[in-house]
Parts: sequence; structure tokens; C-alpha cells
Amino acid sequence: MGSGQFGLTMLWVVGVTNAMNLMDNMDGLAGGTAVISAFFYFMIALFNGQYLVGLLGATVMGGSLGFLIYNLRPGYIFLGDCGSLLLGFVLAAMGIKLRFLGYDKEITWMIPVLVMGMPLLDTGLVIWSRVRRGVNPLTTPGKDHLSHRLLLLGLGRLGVLAVIYTGSIVLGATAFMIKSASYGMAYTALAAVLALAGLSVILLERVYYAHGGGLK
Repeated sequence: MGSGQFGLTMLWVVGVTNAMNLMDNMDGLAGGTAVISAFFYFMIALFNGQYLVGLLGATVMGGSLGFLIYNLRPGYIFLGDCGSLLLGFVLAAMGIKLRFLGYDKEITWMIPVLVMGMPLLDTGLVIWSRVRRGVNPLTTPGKDHLSHRLLLLGLGRLGVLAVIYTGSIVLGATAFMIKSASYGMAYTALAAVLALAGLSVILLERVYYAHGGGLK
């Protein structure tokens, strides 16, 4: 592994691990997102002949689903930092362990990124927003996450979960299908996802400022 690959691997592990930790800000959010992400890792690995990786995905999915039953409001148990960081690390590791022999690496790198798209979107939104406000993006607590901003739109807790779960499913399905796509179709899909993500960040930032968040 070259220094560039090592650096990207470390960035992926640290980024996804902390993204799941940041996602754990509402009952049912991190656990439900983990169930969906692990399901798509399981399916992708199964269809790719990586049965051990698939087994790990199924295990994480089942464990997260069992946890989710007791974490939905009113939550009786919670992940905490140790639980969410461990969950994020395992999901990051599964993304690294996926192998796509015979497929174009310039396309397959997108697959784990799309599977973990919602936690990464939340982290990117928080970092961008806090940098704009001149506060430390990593150590400053605040109710400026994706879930909090969706609440400001009046969706309610179940509505927020539905939006984020649906986003995770759509991104996971895109990741599942993109492996066999042509170069042009794969990057068109990626461009569409990035454009939608960028638009969402801009609109949600305006929502936050409209409710006085930018002044805090």
C-alpha cells in the first residue's frame, strides 16, 4: 500500500467512524442508519462472492436491528460514544474489505461512499456550517445536525427518521446497481448525488440561519 492509499484509508476510517458518532443525536437515528448500511454491505458482498464480509454485514445488521427495537423513542438503551464509534469503525472496515475483481476501480470506489452517504452528508454539513460560523467544527457541540435542521422544517421525529432512512435506502440502492454501470452512467449518478447533496446543504443552512442558529 502506497502512502497515498494509506492516507485515504486512514481518512475513510476516521471519517466514517466519527460520522456515525455524530449521527447518534436522536433516538433511532444511528441504529436505523446502521441497519440500512449493513444490509447493503451484506447484499453487495453476497452478490460479489465475499461471504465472510457478507456474514459480517448480516451480523451488524441483526445486532443493530435488535438494538434499534429498544432505542426507538422512548429509548431504553443508547449507543453512547463507545457504541457509535465501534459501529462506525466496523462499517468503515466493511467498506475497505469489499473487493470487486474484474470491475473498474474508477467506479467501484464510489460504492462504500454511497452506502455511508447519509452519515457523511451529516458530517460534511456540520463541518461546513461551523467553519462558516468561525467555531471549531470538531469540538463544538450544537444542535446543527441534519436531524435538527429537518426538525426545524416541522417534520417531527418520525418524519426526520423517515427522510434519513429513505435517503440511506436510495443511496444504498444506487451503490448496489452502480458496480455494473458504464463509466458515463456511474459518474452521472455520482454527479446527481453530489448536486442534490450540495443543494440540500445550502437549503438546510438557510433554514438554520432563519431560526437564529447562525447567531449562536
